[in-house]
Amino acid sequence: MYHFQRRDELLALWRSLSLREQDVVAYTCLGFKNRYIAALMGVSQETVKSYLRNIFNKLGVNSKVDLRVLFADLGFEAWNKPNP
Repeated sequence: MYHFQRRDELLALWRSLSLREQDVVAYTCLGFKNRYIAALMGVSQETVKSYLRNIFNKLGVNSKVDLRVLFADLGFEAWNKPNP
């Protein structure tokens, strides 16, 4: 479905996102809920939902599940570190 022949195609999609959108993608791929993502980013849940809508439109996906499948091969462990 969202299989890319080359990793650079996937990375180009990643780079097409703003830094805040990349944060939302990473947190989503780590399985965090919108409420938790909002708290981590210091924004409202509505802002997180808005980011997700924009991300879905940019990447041509329809859900968080699709987003996780698309970026399944990228590691997001760096986003999973506790805040100082």
